[in-house]
Amino acid sequence: MFKKFVGIFVSLVLIISSAGVTFAEGKFRTKPMVSAGAGHTAALKNDGTVWCWGENLNGQLGDGITEDRSTPVQVKGLNGITAVSAGDNYTVALKSDGTVWCWGDNYYGQLGDGTKDDRIVPIQVKGLNGVIAVSAGITHTAALKSDGTVWCWGRSYYSDLERKTMPIQVKELSGVTAVSAGDSHTAVLKSDGTVWCWGDNYYGQLGDGTKENKYTPIQVKGLSKVTAVSTSSGNTVALKSDGTVWCWGLNEHGQLGNGTTEDSSTPIQVKGVTGVSNIGAYFGCTIALKSDGMIWYWGDVAENKSSKIPVQLKDLNEVVGIGSGSFPVSMLKGNGTVWCWGYNGRRGVRLGDDGITEERNVPVQVKNLNLFKSDNSSQPATTKQESLTKAPEYIYNNVEKEINVPTDGLNTIENVDDVEKAVNEAINGLTSEDKNSANGADKAILLGEEAIARAANLKRT
Repeated sequence: MFKKFVGIFVSLVLIISSAGVTFAEGKFRTKPMVSAGAGHTAALKNDGTVWCWGENLNGQLGDGITEDRSTPVQVKGLNGITAVSAGDNYTVALKSDGTVWCWGDNYYGQLGDGTKDDRIVPIQVKGLNGVIAVSAGITHTAALKSDGTVWCWGRSYYSDLERKTMPIQVKELSGVTAVSAGDSHTAVLKSDGTVWCWGDNYYGQLGDGTKENKYTPIQVKGLSKVTAVSTSSGNTVALKSDGTVWCWGLNEHGQLGNGTTEDSSTPIQVKGVTGVSNIGAYFGCTIALKSDGMIWYWGDVAENKSSKIPVQLKDLNEVVGIGSGSFPVSMLKGNGTVWCWGYNGRRGVRLGDDGITEERNVPVQVKNLNLFKSDNSSQPATTKQESLTKAPEYIYNNVEKEINVPTDGLNTIENVDDVEKAVNEAINGLTSEDKNSANGADKAILLGEEAIARAANLKRT
């Protein structure tokens, strides 16, 4: 059994490449994303606005009231957002100016405004700027600054945070490129491809071969060449540059993917799944997105959707992005629509499908939401590039043309600047019609960043 209540949240993982893709048109600077908290979900549109749905007891939807919403509503007074992360009854957003904004439950000071008062609309985190990534956990929040340092606030059971209502810097840590705040532990990815963790280690989720809690960061054993990391309630997941997935910690529901329910205090490779481009750790399960746009899962997702080894989800394709969180599982398709899957909660508002109170064992489309369309229609966006949804074929083919190497050769390119240049040139080469449509520039952003990340990995391996 888990140590804490069933509503435990898993944080969003954010992958930071060595440099972001830049575009001539500012409207395409935001990368759409989704993040599931413990009862609510947050989505970021390409216009920099944030939309939320689900339970709203503490104002975590940010719409100025505390009523549940079974379909998405826009967060009030918030624009220019570049990243979003949903926590346990609160939400965190990063603005393009490097400031962080939070709303919802603030019992432990996790909103970082110097108080413990709940907020039903966004409020700025005090004394923090220059941030490039954020991650919301159960009762603590983590932020990564452009200088590679990590700052946290709120409550952490096993660190020097105690109950901080304003950010403090994590000691003895630098060179960080990604951060993920879980239940009572935190994981970061460093520029050399190693993973470091601290906090609760009851299930071995710190990956150091012990079950002793750590108050300062410690390196995960036997793991290198990592490109992404995600934390859950008691377990941690990592993606390596070769497309393999590694898990450690709690395994009660088979979320480690090794065919057993035995916990592990060191990383173990998930068998039977390769070619993975992104990962998401959820409550009791793990989700992997492959480069062909298909989803694989292991653990307990929904009724008749449980497995201790990886299984392909055949009910959804052309996926370009996944979140992580508690439940439901959230996914972004190449046409801009958002799909949720799993437990809908007793109030029937978590899936965003207008309040059908039941568990969904197949993904359902979130109503009235399209992350690529300004009118927020849930209908798929159409464009000349719509047929090019087989990630990462489109952008890789353009990169191949610009650099004059085989597509598979991207894995051996050593100069990340060449890839970034090629990606930008490929995007700039789109027609005006394509740039102004959803599946044109925005798909190039999603797939182009993957190409950049792959090349960046080679610089540190």
